[in-house]
Amino acid sequence: GKYLSGGAPADHDSEDDCHDCASGKFSGAASQSCTACSAGRYLTNAASLDEIAACPVCANGKFSAAEASESCSACFAGKYLSDDGSTSSLHDAETDCTDCEVG
Repeated sequence: GKYLSGGAPADHDSEDDCHDCASGKFSGAASQSCTACSAGRYLTNAASLDEIAACPVCANGKFSAAEASESCSACFAGKYLSDDGSTSSLHDAETDCTDCEVG
């Protein structure tokens, strides 16, 4: 994703005037700013128009506790996260990982 910030008209006459979005952020066409992926999601497509397309929910067994993540972390040994990756709020903290049953 790229964005074009304010400035003089001469600053808007070439694609080279556009800036790359920072790590973990996305923007669509004609954007003036970039948006961070929410916690529980990770960036896969910085040029997408919306968060659902740019930042999928972390997969089963993984979480992302911070905004603007480019990857998800696996639950620690002895823990699991069984959500199928459809609800970001179930993947936004290490505490979303549940202890495995004994045995």
